[in-house]
Amino acid sequence: MMTPEQAEIGMAHAMTQMGYKGARALPVGPDAGIDIKAHGGIAQVKRHRVPVGRPDLQRLYGARGNSHHMDMLFFSYSGYTAQALQYGNEVGIKLFRFDDKFNVYAVNAYARRSTGGGIVKASGGDAKYGRPVAFVATVCAIGVIHLIYPFGFISILLSIFFMWGINSEVRKKK
Repeated sequence: MMTPEQAEIGMAHAMTQMGYKGARALPVGPDAGIDIKAHGGIAQVKRHRVPVGRPDLQRLYGARGNSHHMDMLFFSYSGYTAQALQYGNEVGIKLFRFDDKFNVYAVNAYARRSTGGGIVKASGGDAKYGRPVAFVATVCAIGVIHLIYPFGFISILLSIFFMWGINSEVRKKK
């Protein structure tokens, strides 16, 4: 079962696949209605067992403030109430549903425009540090490859130092 933080990281990845550059999950805690920020969009993620209601969508709408150029996206694990669907359509919120395998499904017409009508397959993340697993695996693979070549030891040390620096920055933000 995914944690709320893993869900947020996964949905940030989904936003990136939909073309929202720089999508990143915000640190865990009071979020004032925003879990993910990206260039051109903000999002809220709910990993609840009950359908999302209109008040949650209203918080996202209010959190956008005067930034009317920002798209609003809402990701729900358990779907939406009828009132939430109606409100989302009235104010232009892109409504999505996601599952435990990080598959993202468009729920309304606004969302279908972002996905091309299909399913977006997001990946989970390394929730402890907020880094995609593929990124960590790539750095490790680079270190192993450099073992074969001269100065491989120096390359591995640089890779470790690079990862330590990134993880320190992420921990400071939390």
